Amino acid sequence: MAEANKAKPRPTDDVLADAGSARYSAELELWGETVSRAWGRICRTLAGQGVTIECR
Repeated sequence: MAEANKAKPRPTDDVLADAGSARYSAELELWGETVSRAWGRICRTLAGQGVTIECR
């Protein structure tokens, strides 16, 4: 599952500028949502296989 291995975005030098900051924030938010959805799929799959796990 490629989404689970997606690297966290790194800030660039332009992050100090408003446009760079907004872009980085958007990239970081997208990364977090992608990783969260990937974990949800993994968790539900494990729970479906009988693993005792709490998926939130």
